[in-house]
Amino acid sequence: MIEWRPDFGDLYDGDWPHASEYGVGLRLDGLPKSKDGFIRLLMEYSCHPAAGERIYNRIEANGFDLLTVMARLPFIILADRLSIVGVKLSVIEPDLNWMKRFDDTTPYEAYTESST
Repeated sequence: MIEWRPDFGDLYDGDWPHASEYGVGLRLDGLPKSKDGFIRLLMEYSCHPAAGERIYNRIEANGFDLLTVMARLPFIILADRLSIVGVKLSVIEPDLNWMKRFDDTTPYEAYTESST
């Protein structure tokens, strides 16, 4: 059993069997009310805008998305904020190959300027 455990509140029951370097799996259900608002919200939690757009597109296509994120995010706060934009967050097992690289080279500023 792993000694360290992220603070999930009621988002996950039981022992967390993963070390922090494996990240935390999330399931996002429900299409956000605003694409730009959703992406900006994710940016506040270190999500690149290109990744936020991919997440939105997968939710739009499938009704949900599965992803793995850093283990040190404030999950309870994130779940509350996502619920305001119409997305339910659930904690699930992480994808142990989550360190895949995408071409997220567009600067944050370029996205922020184009969406204001």
